[in-house]
Amino acid sequence: MIETERLRLKPLTYWQISLAGGAVVGEIHTKGEPSEGRVEIGYGIEPQYRNRGFMREAVTAFCSYLLAQDGISVIQANTLPENFASQNVLSACGFRQSGKAGKELVWEFRG
Repeated sequence: MIETERLRLKPLTYWQISLAGGAVVGEIHTKGEPSEGRVEIGYGIEPQYRNRGFMREAVTAFCSYLLAQDGISVIQANTLPENFASQNVLSACGFRQSGKAGKELVWEFRG
């Protein structure tokens, strides 16, 4: 089980991901203010905490939080084509690949 510290910073929302004992293992954030009902997210986790389900839990909670905010109906995340770990997290959280932006794959979750 993870805990998050919620901070509201303009123009983004940032959560620090930490274990129950207080160890910070990662972060998740928005990339700017929502626009036309969309907001993009980014995230990262320390290598030693990967493949344990922490990021899947954080992305799920973060998306629920964002979709409860007024004016957000689509959450977007971009990955490099070779970043299979991030793609697996997004797919497990209900995101679907919707296209490309330059070299990156675009993923969307609709609430």
